[in-house]
Amino acid sequence: MMQIVQELCKRPGLNKTARPLREPNSKDIEKTINQTIQNTLNTLEKDCEKIAQLVDKQIEDDNNAKSYNLRASGKGIMFTLMGLTIPLMLIVNFTVSNASRELVSLLGENGADMLRLYLSPVRQFRDLIPVESHLTTLLVLIGLSLVLLGLARWSTRLKSTLSRTQKRHLADHREFV
Repeated sequence: MMQIVQELCKRPGLNKTARPLREPNSKDIEKTINQTIQNTLNTLEKDCEKIAQLVDKQIEDDNNAKSYNLRASGKGIMFTLMGLTIPLMLIVNFTVSNASRELVSLLGENGADMLRLYLSPVRQFRDLIPVESHLTTLLVLIGLSLVLLGLARWSTRLKSTLSRTQKRHLADHREFV
C-alpha cells in the first residue's frame, strides 16, 4: 500500500512537488486508512444487525397477525352459527308444528318423532311466552340473529399477512445478512 501511495505522489500530474513520502507520513496515512476501514466495517456490522432485527420483527408481526386472524375467524364462525341457528330452529319448528301429516309421510313415524324430540326445547320456550307476545318475541329473536351476524362480520376483520414466498424471501435476507 505504501508503494502505491509513493507511486501516486511521484507522478507530476498528481503531485506538483513530486517528492517521495517520508516514513512518518506514510505511517500516518496507513493508520488513517486502517481506521477508516475499521469504522466502515463497524458501521456495516451495525447496519446488518439492524436489518436482521427488522426482519425478525416483521416475521414476528406476521406470526402475531396470523394468530389474530385465526382467533377472529373462530369467533366469526361461532357468531355466524349462532346467528343462523336461531332463525333455522324457528323455521323448522314452525314447519313441523304446521305440517305434521306431511312430515310423517316424508320422514316416517320414527323420523317425525325424533325431529319433535329435538325441537321440544324450542316448543317449550314458545309455550312459556304468552300468545300476545309471540310476534314481539319473534322480532326480538330475529333482531338478535341480525346482531349476531353483524358481530360475525365485524369480528372477522382480518389483518394482512405475508405470503409464504414473502416470508421465505425475508428469511433468505436474514440468513444472507
